[in-house]
Amino acid sequence: LFPSHDIKTSGNLNLASTITTTPNEEGSGGGLNLFSTTGDITVTGLIDTRGKGGTLPKTSGDLKITAGGNLSVADINTSAGAGLSAGSITLNSGGTKTITLNGPITATGGANGSDLIFGNNVILSGAVSLLTRGTIGTSGGVSFGEKVGGSGSLKINAGNGNVTFNGSTGNIIVTGK
Repeated sequence: LFPSHDIKTSGNLNLASTITTTPNEEGSGGGLNLFSTTGDITVTGLIDTRGKGGTLPKTSGDLKITAGGNLSVADINTSAGAGLSAGSITLNSGGTKTITLNGPITATGGANGSDLIFGNNVILSGAVSLLTRGTIGTSGGVSFGEKVGGSGSLKINAGNGNVTFNGSTGNIIVTGK
C-alpha cells in the first residue's frame, strides 16, 4: 500500500509540475493532503492519486486541499480501475476566499465513483468538467458549499450521484443525472 502524503506550510504553496502518488511498481495510489494555514495554494500541474495496476487493478488515494487563502487547481484524477472505488476529493479555501477551477476533475471508479466537495465559493476559469460516475456501483456526489461563478462553464457527470448547490450558480450544464 502506497502511504498518504502531507504537505503543510504557513505561507503560499505553488506547485507547477505534476504531483503523483502513483507507485512506480504495481500498487495502490497514496492519498495527498495539502494544507496552508494562511497562504494561497496554486497547483498548475496534474494531481494524480491513481493506483498502478498489473495483473489486477488498484485503488486510488483520497485528495484533500485546504488553503487559508485562495485555492487554484488545474487537473485532478483520483480514478480507480475495474471493480474498485475512486479516491474522494475535498477542496476548501479560507473564510471569504475562493476556489478556482482551471481543468477537469475526475473521480470515476470501476465500481464506485467518489465524492467531490467544494467548501467555498468556486470560480470557473474556462470549460471545467467534473466526473464522479461509477461503472458498476454508485456514483459519487458533487457538493458546492457556496456560490459558483466565473467566466467559464461547468459540465457535471455524476451518474446516479447527487449534485448539490448551496449558493447561486452561473453557466451550469448538468449531464448524466
